[in-house]
Amino acid sequence: MTIGQNIRKYRLERGLSQATLAAAVGTTQQQLGVWENGHRYPNYTSLCALCAALGVSANDLFGETEQERDDNANQE
Repeated sequence: MTIGQNIRKYRLERGLSQATLAAAVGTTQQQLGVWENGHRYPNYTSLCALCAALGVSANDLFGETEQERDDNANQE
């Protein structure tokens, strides 16, 4: 899944509208829609706000699986 698809997935799982999540993140509903549709990515500040508002990690939004996290940790 793309980051946009994951933003949408987590937003819907939490029962949030685009307008509600956008307000929590400090952006517009239109901008949130652009991210969800994959036309652009959120900047670092917005990404951090999205993670906080959705209660997920950046890894979750980028779609990294638990196995990938373990593999990456073992490589370091």
